[in-house]
Amino acid sequence: MERYEEALQDFNQAIELDPKDTWALTLRGLTYQSMERYEEALLDFNQAIEIDPEYVWTIGERGETYLLIGKYEEALNDFNRMVELDAEDDLSLYNRAIAHQTLGHIEQARIDLAQAILLARVKYEKDPEHWLNTFNLGLYYLAAAADEQAKHFYRDALRRGAPAPPIRLALQDLADFLTVFPNHKLSRAVQQGLQKELRQRSTES
Repeated sequence: MERYEEALQDFNQAIELDPKDTWALTLRGLTYQSMERYEEALLDFNQAIEIDPEYVWTIGERGETYLLIGKYEEALNDFNRMVELDAEDDLSLYNRAIAHQTLGHIEQARIDLAQAILLARVKYEKDPEHWLNTFNLGLYYLAAAADEQAKHFYRDALRRGAPAPPIRLALQDLADFLTVFPNHKLSRAVQQGLQKELRQRSTES
């Protein structure tokens, strides 16, 4: 609901009750990230990782925060760690590919994207209405400069009736991608298309 200050109050209370609650620390960090208060987000992620050095989710969110503020080597280190902990996680491979791209490691990025797409395509064949996975496929193809495939999966999710919450998550992923690659024209067009879809639904309801 983007009521971030109220969310922070609840997470603050949860952390006061249990300062070692890595879940609450990570969610508070995500809230700070959404508010573009990146240094505070990093403090929470660092604390959660200190408590649990193998907490993959938090490592990934810290890596994404590093990407958003241009600390690409640090981001790559976190995404390398994620892949070490779970080599079958397509999102980790995608994130590592983005870090490689920012650093000019084109071949490494290509390899990671190809593997991320392969893993996500297997999920899609099993369940094309796993909305986040279908939107992720679109995002992976955007990053791989496979424009027609990217457009296909975004359209497919909408055609099949993806509900609003995963569309909003897909929009957030696109916003993050555009923070790193602000001149990516197709991503901007897809973002506008998803925003238009949400506006139309709001008007119809």
